[in-house]
Amino acid sequence: MKIERLRNQLIEVAQQEGMHSERTILLSRQLDLLINEYDKQKEEKSV
Repeated sequence: MKIERLRNQLIEVAQQEGMHSERTILLSRQLDLLINEYDKQKEEKSV
């Protein structure tokens, strides 16, 4: 699943570069967008 791959990448980058690195923040934002998109789709299917 794309979310899981991105989450693992985020953890790796955060460990290597720190929580406040530009790459960590970018990956975190991308992950947030994917999770929000997933939640929206899930909600639409349940209605």
